[in-house]
Amino acid sequence: MVEKQMTAHRVDRAICGWFWEYVLAHAAGDPSKWGDILGMHPSGDAPLDGYRDYLGDINEDTIKDNFVIVYQILDEMMDNGFPLTTEPNILKELVAQPNMVSKMLNVMTGKSSTIGSKLPDATASFVPWRTTIVKDASNEVYVNIVEELDACVNREGVLVKCEACGEIEVNSSLPGLPELTLSFANPTIINDVRFHPCVRFRPWESNQILSFVPPDGQFKLMSYRVKKLKTTPIYVKPQLSSDSGNCRVHVMVGIRNDPGKPIDSIIVQFQLPPLIASADLTANHGTVDILADQTCVWTIGHIPKDKAPSLSGNLRLEEGLAHLHAFPIFQVKFRIMGAALSGLQIDKLDVKNTPSAPYKGFRAQTQAGRYEGCEREVAEAATEEQKNDSIMRLSWALVHSKQTDDVNRGIGMIEASLDKTTSPLQTREKLYLLAVGHYRNGNYVRSRQLADRCLEIQPDWRQASSLKKAIEDKIAKDGVIGIGIATTAVGLIVGGIAAALARKK
Repeated sequence: MVEKQMTAHRVDRAICGWFWEYVLAHAAGDPSKWGDILGMHPSGDAPLDGYRDYLGDINEDTIKDNFVIVYQILDEMMDNGFPLTTEPNILKELVAQPNMVSKMLNVMTGKSSTIGSKLPDATASFVPWRTTIVKDASNEVYVNIVEELDACVNREGVLVKCEACGEIEVNSSLPGLPELTLSFANPTIINDVRFHPCVRFRPWESNQILSFVPPDGQFKLMSYRVKKLKTTPIYVKPQLSSDSGNCRVHVMVGIRNDPGKPIDSIIVQFQLPPLIASADLTANHGTVDILADQTCVWTIGHIPKDKAPSLSGNLRLEEGLAHLHAFPIFQVKFRIMGAALSGLQIDKLDVKNTPSAPYKGFRAQTQAGRYEGCEREVAEAATEEQKNDSIMRLSWALVHSKQTDDVNRGIGMIEASLDKTTSPLQTREKLYLLAVGHYRNGNYVRSRQLADRCLEIQPDWRQASSLKKAIEDKIAKDGVIGIGIATTAVGLIVGGIAAALARKK
């Protein structure tokens, strides 16, 4: 695959051998790291993002099972080793996504190619990232602020470095050719911005406003960095002392600066120093595990109100070693849902050129993990009203997931809460989410029934009408394909019988 894209330069075998050893050294024992290998390309993350759109999670098994698709996508993306076509909507029209119908046709016809015969219209468009015909547009747009904190604290507890790396993630399902304008309340705090190709540079340079025509579906609008933050939300205080062949360990964790939202998924880990014969570590909250690579993982979860989590124990040094000369570095992981650590806030989102006013949703979080965050909101809801709202957000996230198990779980969650719903508005919303979930699972008949119930409650509901039309188009299309498959199968059977009779004669 490498030599195919580098046709102008023959690759020396010695270089290939060195490269292969380097790949094996980094991927050994973790097949998921093959995804990073696919991203090692001059076009940046575009190849990896394109593969994720087609295959979902990138790992060794998905690449093996869909090698023809991977090869064809790479062939369309690259031209003589240079990036050519990287927009997902164009690639999906050039190379059809794998499905059950295409696999059956490939088996029956003996062909494995999924290359389309028609050049996509978007290739000649001034907005090549957006397909000319948007299907299943539900007239809604969601904006997420996702941030990760990068901080370094020395042994005395002094903050050496603290900055936030963030991304603005957008999930757009808008009809037509919408014009979006996004503004921040405090844009001056962000640095090192990187934009999606849809963002216009001039409005940002003059007024620090994001003006763009969005792609359809999920995409990363921009990434940024906020430097020189003053504090961290939690603290970790390790104390290690060694003498006479023993090292005593005591680690405390607590909240330093309350962000106003729950801090959960706290994990403290450190590498046990070399020349350790045995380790006996316990914690008053959470669990402690020592992995095969001598990494100690303390899983705390959330910090209780009645006590401060602490880990203590003893490390036994090898014979002949009295003191520990190298102290470990402690790494901390945590998550805060509903808050951006940098303080970045969205001021306004304007949407133009749409048939009706769309639904707009905003969310902030410190780590990618939408479903887990919603689940915690459901578990910690103080009132029944808050619980219902959290269930609605979690259900929406699940039925719009690319994973079939998540979609099925979202459907089950909505069906379990549907009978308890008394508000006609919430009943309508839940019926619509059920229709979307069944549509994404391929149960078009059930989806159409639910869409009809939505329209009985509100006959002029545009989203339900659009969904019903998409369902009917899908049923009609699959019906034509099914007739074609049946006709082909009958033809093959009749042809086989005729050939057998001819041989007998």
